[in-house]
Amino acid sequence: MNKFLIVLIAQYVLLLVSYVLIPVYVKNSGRYLLGGLSKKAVPVYAVGMVLTLASLGYLVYFCSHAEISDDSDQRNKLFLTSYFFLAALCSILLIFYAMYKNNKLYYLIKVVLYLTAAFALALLGNIWYDGVYDIHEKLAVASAAIVSAQSLIGDAMVWSWYFPK
Repeated sequence: MNKFLIVLIAQYVLLLVSYVLIPVYVKNSGRYLLGGLSKKAVPVYAVGMVLTLASLGYLVYFCSHAEISDDSDQRNKLFLTSYFFLAALCSILLIFYAMYKNNKLYYLIKVVLYLTAAFALALLGNIWYDGVYDIHEKLAVASAAIVSAQSLIGDAMVWSWYFPK
């Protein structure tokens, strides 16, 4: 079995667990996470989150389909694992921020969001640069584009404007 696939699935599950822990530790977690977004924007943001999770699932498959790979595949794996690590770190920091309301944590969350978006964009660029030849690569580019859009626009830009400080 592909060892990297096991690592990616473990990271994906840990990311989902870190999302599930937010309602456990944060009262009124829906409002906490969505901040001051208007009621019309919430469904759009929620659909973006669902599409992002589905896209991440496909990227797990795409990045782990070969045990032996070239430099580009190694970079894809590095960018995706970094993205998972930073996304999980961000949700853990959100829990601590809800508990302690520390300004340093707030700015650390923003930095982690920007880094997460940077790794998502790096993954998109690397997949695109490697060449889009078959359906799997086209789906990988589309998935990376969805993850990048959610990370950059939905999280790093819009969320940080509306998140309650």
